[in-house]
Amino acid sequence: AVTFLYRMMGSPETTMDNPFTDVTENNYFYNAVLWAVSEEITLGYGDGVFAPQDNCLRCQIVTFLYRCLAD
Repeated sequence: AVTFLYRMMGSPETTMDNPFTDVTENNYFYNAVLWAVSEEITLGYGDGVFAPQDNCLRCQIVTFLYRCLAD
């Protein structure tokens, strides 16, 4: 879901340091995750975990969309 939003917004650059232990530069979603966190669209689960392989619930996707488009 985060990668979709990231691409929808034109794949903007981010300079945020990676706070997650389960997201690496080798992941195709790396920049999308950092962008979403830097824009406060999502924060992950805390304790350095983003859990990119977890299923994304509809309510989470709606929240992400709202936060993404609220500006």
